Amino acid sequence: MASLRRTKGKFHTIRGRRADGSPFESVTDIPQEPPGLAPGDPEYAEAKAELEKQALEEANDVEARSRKRKMSEEEYEARARYRAKKVLREDNKASPAAFIIAWLWEHVIRNRLHYTKVRCLCNLIDGLIAILDKEGCETIHEVRREHFDSYVFELRSASYSPGVVNSAVDYLKALGREIRHQTGSVVADGLQKEQTDYDERLPFAFEEMIRIFAALPEVVGSLFREWTLFLLIMLYTEMRPADSARTKRKDIRLEDGAIRITSSKTKGFRSKHKWKPMHKRLLRYVTQMLAEVELQPEDLLCQHLGHMSEQSLSTKFRDILEHARIDQLRNKGENRINPFSQKSLYSIKHTACVWYDATGGKKQDQKDEHCDSTEQAKEHYRHDTPDPTVMEMRRQTINRMPDVGVEWKKAEAGVGKVKNPA
Repeated sequence: MASLRRTKGKFHTIRGRRADGSPFESVTDIPQEPPGLAPGDPEYAEAKAELEKQALEEANDVEARSRKRKMSEEEYEARARYRAKKVLREDNKASPAAFIIAWLWEHVIRNRLHYTKVRCLCNLIDGLIAILDKEGCETIHEVRREHFDSYVFELRSASYSPGVVNSAVDYLKALGREIRHQTGSVVADGLQKEQTDYDERLPFAFEEMIRIFAALPEVVGSLFREWTLFLLIMLYTEMRPADSARTKRKDIRLEDGAIRITSSKTKGFRSKHKWKPMHKRLLRYVTQMLAEVELQPEDLLCQHLGHMSEQSLSTKFRDILEHARIDQLRNKGENRINPFSQKSLYSIKHTACVWYDATGGKKQDQKDEHCDSTEQAKEHYRHDTPDPTVMEMRRQTINRMPDVGVEWKKAEAGVGKVKNPA
């Protein structure tokens, strides 16, 4: 058990034992006496106890790192969360940089963000800290609304899409709520999101999907079976391209015909997964493949595509669309800096959402299947398409309603004879 050794020096000395039983001892940079306080002052005892606590935490960390086994995830998370919370409680003493970084890691740990989102969030916070440092803010009490407004203005003036800026506004508002909780200052409540193009991507028509599958053998050659499986997974599960390509054998249950749905958008340390029944076409294709190919639980179903980047998959899919003679509808967009294609690989997910909606699935089911939690996100995948196949699916859904049985030529005889849908 790590401990402190009493010395006459200026700083605390820590000691403990390594995994092999050998002792260690070192001097920290944590002072034994509280700076600016003398024995007898009202805050002296509390400040001295806090310094001892910090030194003991460092001793425990040194001892933990010296062990042969790695620190467990639960222990690491508990230590990190405690330290972040401690800084957030000491708002009157913390600098803006220390406070914001503590909020950042408490937010990351609490929400178990994926490392790609953590990287983007770190870049965002780095820019805000630079502005506060330039303005000479020494405590979070000096942070003002103008600092947040100027930072968002910089983002909008640079080459960022509206979606990136709107995501930054969400994070800055969350940070602003924490600052308001500690100081009472309103710094980010007035930040406004920018209007985005909701029809950025469009779904494929049924006839276009048939042409896409028909073009695979000539465009991708020997990988046409993998590409077929990859597109079937996207089309009948509504998963995103990266998640579909990385589906593993353990994500398939042939006994009850189910597939595990994952979402990289909400992926974290302990992300939950959802099992969904497979469409009969996808189930038939997977069953035939697994009858010929033996895979281990950790093996990818798409063994080649699963190791490709999403950018590489999208580039190859553009070749498929060109061969299938499908217009990609390249468009500049009102709020976009660079042009984009309204029909791309990601349109497969939009097609899947449109088809699922047309089957008459319940509203709550749509929320789950689309892997989204907000009305704004779900609206992004709704399209009013003139595709005859989709219209026929909707018509079949409407025809499930009871039939009152009236006709133009037999109005009197037909009234009151209700027919239940088959």
